[in-house]
Amino acid sequence: MDIGCGAGVLGIALKKINENITLYALDRDSIAVDFTRYNLKINNLNNNHVEGGLAFPETGSILFDLIVSNLPAKAGLPVLKYIITNAPKYLKHRGNCAFVIVKPLKDFFYEVLNGINADIIFTNHGKEHSVFIYTISKTEKENPSICSGTPGIIPYIRENRKVKRGTAVFTLKTVYGLSGFDTIDYTASLTMTILDSLNRENISGNILVNNPGQGYLPVYMYKTGSPAVFILTGRDLLSLETSGLNLIDNGFNKDNIIISHTHELYNLKKTYNLVVIQPYESSPVICEDFFIDNLMKIIDSKTLIIVSARSYLVSRFLRKIKKLSILKNRKSRGNRAIVFTLR
Repeated sequence: MDIGCGAGVLGIALKKINENITLYALDRDSIAVDFTRYNLKINNLNNNHVEGGLAFPETGSILFDLIVSNLPAKAGLPVLKYIITNAPKYLKHRGNCAFVIVKPLKDFFYEVLNGINADIIFTNHGKEHSVFIYTISKTEKENPSICSGTPGIIPYIRENRKVKRGTAVFTLKTVYGLSGFDTIDYTASLTMTILDSLNRENISGNILVNNPGQGYLPVYMYKTGSPAVFILTGRDLLSLETSGLNLIDNGFNKDNIIISHTHELYNLKKTYNLVVIQPYESSPVICEDFFIDNLMKIIDSKTLIIVSARSYLVSRFLRKIKKLSILKNRKSRGNRAIVFTLR
């Protein structure tokens, strides 16, 4: 198993050594998932399971001979400790973990391994990174349970924040790795201003939120409108799981939350009353084009669309859509939020 597979380099290297192994690869970024699938395909490597995940997949009774990862330091120490500590629980007898970590966290890694009485099989410390191969003498099957089923969100949680805006009062769990963990980000705040200008009936029915962040917007729409179903979509699974969890914690029916881990919209078939889009700053133009092509297939003239981001991103987004009617337009501090429909 490769945790945080990126473009699939580690898994592909292992498959090149022994093509008969079964590879499980996961990543929180849907673009990384797609790249890993593509790279395995062009290398003619089969018998693979590639999926979105934060730490460990739901593999039923499957245990692993080897777990590898280039551990993401930016995830935060609680998340790293969670992965290092729990990975051996997914190992077969005599299975090993082989992890790479940035060298400044070498002592932290040793400290965590000492805390679980790990058997360190091999170490190597280079100029920038350290490699650890380890195991533990007894393994215990992990049985995670969180939100829609993806384990590993708990160590990301930073705090519970009480949010009050107008008559809406709610509590939000905020997590490492997403903007807005200590205060609401300005784009979300500007989008709330746009939502405040809409009628309650506009915030109803099936609502799609792309790139929902910490979940400020879905929860706020639930508190101020009457949504029937939320479709949470985007490339970052951590954002989707966090938003889903916050909706559930604030009383929204979990059966009416659909999580679609994708940077595209091709597999979304519903009719939407409201679509909220917060474009990614890092997305290349070609991805935007493909995203907008698919957006046009799931909306009609009755759909309200909100786009909120840095002003230049919103302008670039609008230039790609023909025949639209802008209903509301707000700008502030280099950010812009608009509401429009198709003509």
